[in-house]
Amino acid sequence: MTINNTSAFVAAQQAALGFAELPAHAARSFFYTGNILNVAVLPSFMSAGTGKSAAAHMMMAAAAAYQDRGFKYVHSRCP
Repeated sequence: MTINNTSAFVAAQQAALGFAELPAHAARSFFYTGNILNVAVLPSFMSAGTGKSAAAHMMMAAAAAYQDRGFKYVHSRCP
């Protein structure tokens, strides 16, 4: 939970604060890279998969919430 979610949440939150201070012409993108575990079930990696799925969902929520400000939150989708 701490590695896959809390740290990603804090990083995304800090990115939003930083994006708000950028000049109008600057790009505002936050990329969260993952692995196949947010879209595929590998039983021996259940705890890692639930963390990656939650983090991917959080990035999609941030993308929707900040879309009107031009902030882009992107997560990798494998495969």
